[in-house]
Order: sequence, then C-alpha cells, then structure tokens
Amino acid sequence: MPSNKTVICRYQHCQHETRELLRDEAVRDGRSYYHKDCFATREAMQKIVEFYVENFDKDPIFAQLKKICNELVFKKGYSPEYVLFTLQYAKKKSYNLHSPIGMYYLAKDYKIREAWEQHKLEAATSKIVDYEFDIQNSYEKVEGYNVSKNEGFGRVIK
Repeated sequence: MPSNKTVICRYQHCQHETRELLRDEAVRDGRSYYHKDCFATREAMQKIVEFYVENFDKDPIFAQLKKICNELVFKKGYSPEYVLFTLQYAKKKSYNLHSPIGMYYLAKDYKIREAWEQHKLEAATSKIVDYEFDIQNSYEKVEGYNVSKNEGFGRVIK
C-alpha cells in the first residue's frame, strides 16, 4: 500500500521549487530523504572531494575545498561530472595542484574543456549500436517471395 506521507529533501543545495516530496519517490540515506537528482549531485560532490584528497592533498582545508566545489557547481554552473573530470585530467597530465583554489583555473582551462567535449563525444558514440542487416533473411520474410524460386532477369527474358 503506497503511503502519501511527504518528507523534506535534506540536501542543502536543493534546486527544486519545493523541498517536499512523497516518501515513495524519495531516496533514503540513513534517516534522511533526498530527491533522486539531489542525491546524485551529493554523491558526485563527495567523489570530487575524495578524489582530491586521495590524489592531490592528503590534508586539505575541507571547508575551503567544499566551498570551492559548491561555487564551481552551483554558482559557476559547471556540472559535477566536469569538475571531477578536470581533476582526473590534472592527475593524468601530472599537474601540480597545491591548493583547492587551483580548481578554478582547471575549470577554465581551454585544453581541459576541449578534452571534456571529446570525452562526451566518445561516450555518445560508444552508445551507438551497429545493427547487421541480413538481406537474405529480409526477403524471406516477405510473403509469397521465395529466393530459391526467383532467379533474377534470366527467368523473365525466356
């Protein structure tokens, strides 16, 4: 039996008009409820922080790191996936990132933007599936047409 009880999204940066949602539509994490997209954004932001800590600075100022991540995503309008990609690109190309403030420069870097566009293009083209079209089988599916009986123009000319 579905319950019509409403809960409140606990995400601090919830972008929805109303933070209230039905319990059945919410994602539950512990004792908190979230919109599906708010929960996905929250998880992506946690991945950004974890990746930064693991690869660049083992002991950053977490308040500064989270503030910069929030500004990049919510004020500057970058997607969390793009911010994570910039960090991964910087790690791959051995950029030295000594402070979270350097994330601003990574987000604006034209080389990284071009690599991001290329990455999105490759991801989109990898989803395209090539279908094999078998001509022999397509003719056999047509009623009244048998490939073995019809031999082409040779039969018509006789």
